[in-house]
Amino acid sequence: MSRLNALFLTLAVALGLALLAGRPPAPRPADAPTEAFSAIRALVDVGVIARSPHPVGSPENAQVRDYLVLRMNALGLSPEVRPDFGFRRIDRVSQPVFLGGAVENIVGVLPGRDRSAPALAIMAHYDSVPNSPGAADDAAGVATALEIARILRAGPPPMRDVIFVITDGEEAGLLGAQAFFSGDPMARRIGFLVNMEARGGGGLVQ
Repeated sequence: MSRLNALFLTLAVALGLALLAGRPPAPRPADAPTEAFSAIRALVDVGVIARSPHPVGSPENAQVRDYLVLRMNALGLSPEVRPDFGFRRIDRVSQPVFLGGAVENIVGVLPGRDRSAPALAIMAHYDSVPNSPGAADDAAGVATALEIARILRAGPPPMRDVIFVITDGEEAGLLGAQAFFSGDPMARRIGFLVNMEARGGGGLVQ
């Protein structure tokens, strides 16, 4: 075998191994062990949250809010609906654009062993754009947060508090996140945040 052929063969094998390594794991079934993440269990929540479009301020969004409060209560997170007003100024256009609106964030806490340590926050948003049920953006993120909460509750208490921040008004301009991080006292307790937002269908990617 020539050196060139050997090089191509090596590159082909390396590419194949890289593709195999990058494949996501197969989804676990609904009867997966309690300590395992089950995409099928999470999919039940996606089906309820993404039953219909539910933009911020709509009756459908209020139904999703109430469902999430029930789910988070069942998971022992003691959720609170936190009405607020989000406001943002965007300067990326020739004239400033001002965005604002009433939002209802949902915040729940899984207590940790050291309540004084900086908390871990897991964040997603529950509103959708007006013309989409938002299954990927971001019902999948919310359902993932609920499944993570279930797994954590099934094991020993985490070392520090885990705060579940389910924001509202994201599609209207990050209004819920802006309101939470600019004024909610719970935000000051967060030391690290995992934001489970969908990539979306376009735009810049970091």
